Amino acid sequence: MKIPQKFFARRHEIAADFLRELDKHLDDVVSGRTTEMFEVRDFAGLIHVHPTHLSNTIKAATGHSPCYFFEERLMEISKSMLQHVNMPIEK
Repeated sequence: MKIPQKFFARRHEIAADFLRELDKHLDDVVSGRTTEMFEVRDFAGLIHVHPTHLSNTIKAATGHSPCYFFEERLMEISKSMLQHVNMPIEK
């Protein structure tokens, strides 16, 4: 049985929604609008899917788990913040 193309499109839509919400959340953390760090279940709630489905879909669409993208973004932000010498490390 051939899998309909619309299923693959939805997989990539979920992945894109997750990455968009991840960027928004980390922007909120960096700017101080929130101090709470989201978990996969929080992102799943934002895009209205089950956490297990979100994890499985991200892995299928990208080859990486949601945590991989979270950690990558955090590393990028951390490196950028450390390069700005006028910004104190403690915050």
